[in-house]
Amino acid sequence: MSDPASGCAGGLDEGGPADRTHFAPGYYAANVADFDGNRLEFVHKAWNAEP
Repeated sequence: MSDPASGCAGGLDEGGPADRTHFAPGYYAANVADFDGNRLEFVHKAWNAEP
């Protein structure tokens, strides 16, 4: 799935929002890269780490 917002801002869709169960159950993420090649991952995890 393409992300129109990242494309309009000069970014590149590197993985639309989806479950990433290969990392862990409950790991949901989207990945984008900007025009300089910097990569961002937006993540929601269904658990909290112990403090």
